[in-house]
Amino acid sequence: MLSIAAAGNLIALLTELVLFFDRGSPEGQIDVARHGVPGKGFIPPSLQYSTTPFGRRFKAVRLAPDQEPINMWCENLPLMNRTMPAVVNYAPEPHSVELREVPVPEIGDDDVLLAVQAVGVCGTDIHVAYGQHRGKINYPVILGHEFGGVIVKTGKNVHGFKEGDRVVSETAAVIDETSPFVHRGLYNLDPGRRGYGFGVDGAMTHYTKVPQRILHHIPDTLSFEVAALTEPCCVAYNATCGNVRIFPGDAVAVIGPGPIGLLCAAMAKLAGAGDLVVIGTPADARRLQIAGQIGASATLGAQGEDIVAWTRSLRDGYGFDVVIDAAGVSPTLKVALDIVRPAGQISKVGWGQQPFNFSLDPLVHKAVTLQGSFSHNWPIWERVIFLLASGQLDFGKEFSHIFQLAEWHEAFAAMHSAEIVKAVLLPWVKENAGNAVSADSADNTVNAERQTPNAERRTGN
Repeated sequence: MLSIAAAGNLIALLTELVLFFDRGSPEGQIDVARHGVPGKGFIPPSLQYSTTPFGRRFKAVRLAPDQEPINMWCENLPLMNRTMPAVVNYAPEPHSVELREVPVPEIGDDDVLLAVQAVGVCGTDIHVAYGQHRGKINYPVILGHEFGGVIVKTGKNVHGFKEGDRVVSETAAVIDETSPFVHRGLYNLDPGRRGYGFGVDGAMTHYTKVPQRILHHIPDTLSFEVAALTEPCCVAYNATCGNVRIFPGDAVAVIGPGPIGLLCAAMAKLAGAGDLVVIGTPADARRLQIAGQIGASATLGAQGEDIVAWTRSLRDGYGFDVVIDAAGVSPTLKVALDIVRPAGQISKVGWGQQPFNFSLDPLVHKAVTLQGSFSHNWPIWERVIFLLASGQLDFGKEFSHIFQLAEWHEAFAAMHSAEIVKAVLLPWVKENAGNAVSADSADNTVNAERQTPNAERRTGN
């Protein structure tokens, strides 16, 4: 253990290293003797560092000629940044969302501090921004619950995760550990559950704190832009593969070609669906085209087709074995009841606040199984990460579009207008000479002499 004097010497040395490095010199000698360490400290040309809100972690710094290079952690130095930009929902009224400077969060003993590398925009985020969400929200709150990043700090009780790990996070930020649902592994159904972007601050910012119990490692081969889609993929997996059973060759219909609906279609294809039909409206024409790219054998609604009449021409005319209702309106359940075959299954994952105003008798008469589907849990995340990393789950280049954090408003508007299917925000990307470049990201330990290559910025077609 370092004495107070030795610790002070080391901090002074680290400060000089930081100041020396920031002057732009690629290599040189630092006099470390006056800091209590004999000899010279050599800074090689390939000196690497990563930036966090607490300073910089230097790699391969040699404090003395007879010592091996060591990693140095420059904590609480002048480089630290105690605030960060964040997309904040500050009131229940429509359009009560703005970019604000907020404090970097403090972590607890069981938490990690995550440098957010990519965060997806959910349809629920859109509803919140436009005043269409009726759930409980703790205002003001940072939006964003679909995210991945790099761990930059760990609490003292954290095991199995370390600084530098690439991870994604589930959404159940707060749960009641004594709940019977938690004991069964169904913490997604815990009534006391509080999620990111609603109950606690989310990830549309630079840093967020995450309890270790909901972290999952991701491989280096999985980009953060794709990893940020893990959460909606898990929603789709549970709705398509968890709460209903699709047999190879089944006729499957997905109602609603939004992000979740299209991901449900992708999951149904993986599960072995034979006929796979995605149903929308004329306003969904572009999204229905993407459904075809994902693997739908047919799409309906872009031309105002009669869905029920078309279903009578499918196979034996009795309807679909499985219908996934992923639309955000209540009347689509009637469509599902009309097109599902007797003894078939309906999985309802789309929310709808409107009253039904129609009879549920067909549910009884056809002996249909109607199953609600909400959220996800640990084993689903592990399976989906494997599917994404292996490339088995691939929804193509046109499914998601990349925006900077400062462009959140444009991203929300593009999704709201159905111009694009999915927006992904990159909090560490800044505009530079017309190109998006990665700046001081904790995702990669960057070389002192180079800049991260330009990243393509796609903002719609």
